[in-house]
Formats: sequence, C-alpha cells, structure tokens
Amino acid sequence: MQRQKTAVIALIISSLLLACPQEAPVDPTAAWDHSHDAAELVIDFKDNVDADDIAEIEKKFGIDIEFNSIHSKDDVLTIARVPKADMKRIAKALMDTGLVESVEPNYSYSVFQMEPEDTEGFVPNDPDYGKQWHLRNIGVQSAWEHARGSGVVVAVIDTGVAYERHQKFLPAPDLMGTKFVPGYNFVNDTEHANDDHGHGTHVTGTIAQTTNNGIGVAGIAFEASIMPIKVLSKSGQGSVADIADAIRFAADEGAHVINMSLGGPMPSLTLQSAVRYARDKGVVIVCAAGNSGRRGVGYPAAYEGAIAVSAIGPKGALAPYSSYGKQVMIAAPGGDKSLGEKWGVLQNVIVRGKPAEFEYAFYQGTSMASPHVAGVAALIIGSGVTRAADVERILIESAKRPNGQDETKRDERYGYGIVDAAAAVTAARDGVSGVSTALFTIGMALSFFGFILKKPERSALANMRFLLGLTLGGCGIFFLDDLIGTNLMSEILGRSVLMWDFSVFGIGGYATPLWHSALIPILACALCAASNTWRPIAIGFTLGAAALLGHGAILGVADIQWIPNWWQGTFDTIWLLGNSLIAYFVAGIMARALR
Repeated sequence: MQRQKTAVIALIISSLLLACPQEAPVDPTAAWDHSHDAAELVIDFKDNVDADDIAEIEKKFGIDIEFNSIHSKDDVLTIARVPKADMKRIAKALMDTGLVESVEPNYSYSVFQMEPEDTEGFVPNDPDYGKQWHLRNIGVQSAWEHARGSGVVVAVIDTGVAYERHQKFLPAPDLMGTKFVPGYNFVNDTEHANDDHGHGTHVTGTIAQTTNNGIGVAGIAFEASIMPIKVLSKSGQGSVADIADAIRFAADEGAHVINMSLGGPMPSLTLQSAVRYARDKGVVIVCAAGNSGRRGVGYPAAYEGAIAVSAIGPKGALAPYSSYGKQVMIAAPGGDKSLGEKWGVLQNVIVRGKPAEFEYAFYQGTSMASPHVAGVAALIIGSGVTRAADVERILIESAKRPNGQDETKRDERYGYGIVDAAAAVTAARDGVSGVSTALFTIGMALSFFGFILKKPERSALANMRFLLGLTLGGCGIFFLDDLIGTNLMSEILGRSVLMWDFSVFGIGGYATPLWHSALIPILACALCAASNTWRPIAIGFTLGAAALLGHGAILGVADIQWIPNWWQGTFDTIWLLGNSLIAYFVAGIMARALR
C-alpha cells in the first residue's frame, strides 16, 4: 500500500512539472537590429573569465578576440571581428558556453546633431554672453551667486575636446582657463582625447566654458573640471564597446557627472550594464534624448539610471527636432534655428575638419540641451549634495513647469519640467545647511528640552552658550552668505562644524565618515566635561550635530565616502541615523551632569 501511495504521488508531481510551461532558452539575437552594418561583436565576458578561457574560445570558434582597450581587462570587455553572416550563430554559441554576460553587434552610435531670462545675480564680462539666451533662460546668474561647480568633475563622452596642444591640435581660446583632468581617447587608444569634429568642444563649452575672462562666451559650471573622453570619430561615429568602456572609465576615475550627447535607436545590454555600473558608483548620468522629432527616446538616454533630456527653443516650447517619450526626465534649452540663427546655442568650437582653427557657432539639438542639465547637476554637487539620487531629485523638484503642464504628472515632452539652475542651487543649499536644517535643529532642541531634561537641567541650559553650541553643531549661520556674499567667512560660519571639511577641502574631501559622525561631538564633550563654562557649549554643539546628522539621514543629500553605495544609499542612512542617535544621547548624558 505504501509503495502504491508513493507511486501515485510521484505521478502527480511529474504531471504538474510537465504541465508547467518551461522557460525557453534565451535567444541573444532576438532584440538585435538586423539592419545593422556592424563588422564586430562586442563580447562582455563574466568577470571570472581568464586569458586561458578566452584562448580556448578563440580556438573553438576560430575567431580572434581582443580587449576593447587597456581599461577593459578588469571587466573582460572584448571585441571580435566576425563575418556578418556568422554573427547570430556565433553569438548563440558563445552564450551557451556560460562564460558570457552579453554578446551583440558593436553598433555604431553618433552625435545627436541637426543638419547644417535671468536679470539678477552675477553677470560675467564675456562680450558675447548677451547672445546666450539659453543660459539666462535657466537662471544661471542667480545660481552663480552661490555655486560655480568648484571641485566637481564632469566627464564629456563625445568627439573629444579642444583642450591641449598636441601634434596638429590646439586648445580652444575660450577653454584656456577651464580646468581639465586626464581623460582617454577610446577611438585611437591614446591618452590624448582631442576633438577632430567639433561637437564635443561645443558641449564642453556649455558645461564649463572659461567664464568672466573678457573674451567670448560663458559656461554653466565654469569652476568645474572636465574629463575629456573621445568615443566618436572625426565623422561623429563610435561603437557601443568604446562608449561602454568610456562610461566605466569615467566612473572609476572619479567623475561626478557624465554627459553623453550621443546615442542610437538600438538598445544594447553592454551599454545598459555600463550605465548601471556608473550609477551604482554614484555618478549622475545625463544624456540627450535624440533628434528624431517624434516619440521614441534614444539609447543610452532611455536606460534606467540615465537622465534623458529633451530640447526646448527660446519660447519654451519643445523644439521641432526633439525626440520625446515616457523616459524623458527633464527639458533644457537646445535651440531652434528655424526661428533664426541666433536662437541656437552659442559656444566656442573648432572649425569642422580643422582642429587648429576656431569659431563661435550656434548649434541646435538635444546634444546642446543635455550639457545644460549636466552643468546644473555640477552646480548642485558643488553645493554639497553628493548623492546621485538626490541630485536627480533636486533637478526634478526645482524644474519649471511649462504653461499648461499638469503639475502632478510627468510629461512625455518636458519630463518634470525645464531645468532651473537658480531654483536647483537654492534647493541644494537648503538641503545641506539651510532653512530645513535650522528647522530640524530647532525641533530636536525642543524635543531634548521637553523629553530628556529635568527642570533644573533646563534652567541650566537656557543660556546663550548653549545656543552658540547648537548653532555651531547644527545649521551654522546659514543666511550669512546672503548678507555678506560667498567668501571664506560665510563658508566657515555659515555651515555646521561637521561641514567644515567641505569648506576647507572642497567636494573631493567632503562627507568622510570621520567628519559625518558622532566622533567630533564626543571629543568636544570630553574636552569640555570639566568646565562649567564650556559644558553648555559642548552640549549644544553635540545636540546640533545630532540634528545635522539626522537631517542628512532623512534627506540623504550626502554620499558618505568609503561606505558602499548600495540600495539607494541605505548604508549612508544607517550610518548617519546611528551617529545622530549616539550624539543625541551623549548630549543627554552631559546635560544630566550639570550642576
């Protein structure tokens, strides 16, 4: 009987298994654009694949596989020249080996190009700044009063940049004062990422053209540093492998923002993986939506983790060439020369095909819109908001809604609205050390007096010394730069002591676990424990620091260095919240000891 029951159960289970639909093998060629003319496969091997594995595959399939560049060995990103007729067969066979993450044609992407008003704040002395309607349109003059992108690195992944004297190349006259960090030329595999097309130099100018130098025009984040990366050739074409390689390179080399005014209509798993890699490392990725003039955002702009930018003209309407779709996150000035040449975007650029000759030219396209957003992102980061998700949030929340756009919905043409540099910088400053921090500090002080202290302790702390410490640890004199302007005094006294690392070391030395912790407040309490004069200051300082850390945990504006950027900054939040609670209770222990 028992044997019969076992047999019946086995029969039922077998029937259920057979009835369940089985997962079909993945066809890596199913999503390919079969009209492509690529002559290579880009093969992204799993990270544990070594040279012997690759050599065995070369022998088995009769193909030559090589790394895309000297920077792609760690990621095992390779290319292989394969006859077009054999591409599908070899791709499927490669996937069957279990050693490959993705394999696809090395598609060609290209620049998104078309065929050939703020009245207050800082006004630069560049003589042709008056022609840059597109900068005033997004409120840069007011933004420049408080932020200019100092310390931020923006990678321009494009046709290169006219930034150095090298062989036949010369730097653009209006980029002579712009700061550059080492980049790379993935087209020619050299460290010299010079522009032989013009597009990348124009894009760079919008982000960080040398400004207030008495010549030419201005750029948005003109104190930022540019990382020039060439992935597009003299003709404006480039491969997926080079672009993906460049994205990973920029993320690994310390870029805070990546601008890609390029793309194509074909999706790419290799490119999608690279975008995800950079975003996971905390990089803000800004991309042009495309110039199709219809619904359908190009790649890589359409990928999750990228900020897709559509283009508007001088009247605020979507430019007739701009692509649009559900992936569009924000709009920015891209120009509309159908209204006249002067309504393009003006920057210093090389004469097409002559890398040692320069002109000031009006371009139009979502390629020109994207660097406006990248430049504003640099201003936000330069204000102290270093987490990519929060840079994106501020861009969205501060954007201007076009007339008639539903305030509650994301629009296919404008995303969440038109980028607003002035509002974005204001929001960033308030989030880091401003009105919201002050309100949070006051709220924590009231809870401390109401729930932690007894009546004698409240009386002992009701003095100016406690308020002085609370201000130093919490929000600082946050309105000081509005009174005296941005200078060293307002940078120091206008911020919490726990943010002095930002004031002294800039964005590169900001938000270390040493400064953004309860360690400094605890040291202050230890030093002042024996002094009745200094103890109220130390208690106030420690409570203010608890408020600043708690505020940071809730808003999450700072990306704490050396802490893994996983799960949307969850570890940062845990760190800040834990240290906030420690500081809060240390302040309570010190207050209980008052006499």
